[in-house]
Amino acid sequence: MYLMSQPDEGGEDTAGWVVLSGWIPEGWGENKHRYWQSVGAWLFVLAVGRSEAWKRGVFNTAPVQYLGRISYALYLMHGPVMHTLGYAIERAVWGWTGTEGWAYDAGFVLSAMMVVPLVLWVSDVWWRAVDKPVVRFAKWVEEVCSV
Repeated sequence: MYLMSQPDEGGEDTAGWVVLSGWIPEGWGENKHRYWQSVGAWLFVLAVGRSEAWKRGVFNTAPVQYLGRISYALYLMHGPVMHTLGYAIERAVWGWTGTEGWAYDAGFVLSAMMVVPLVLWVSDVWWRAVDKPVVRFAKWVEEVCSV
């Protein structure tokens, strides 16, 4: 998890990252901050994939199963929701909280508390109204076309 938390900026001057930043291959150019994040993400997925506790415990909980079912709808809907309402809500909340110091973070958290449920709701509606019927139709077509 430490490798996934490499600072996006100033990593080469940050305690704990000075040495690791020096090991990043030159080919990463302006995206050097992605090198250790990528290695860390790969190691995390490898570790979680081999962990029975994660597979049988965390991934079998109802909320995680639900997020798995609507994951494609989340992928499709998060952008439109963020660009139509999310950023407007964020600006409105920052107008109320301000953007100096802790107020910036407080405004972000407050707006996220409104936008995340909105994204989940829109994704759920998309999943029920579009994704499920399309999958049913595709299965029907497969049955009709199969011998």
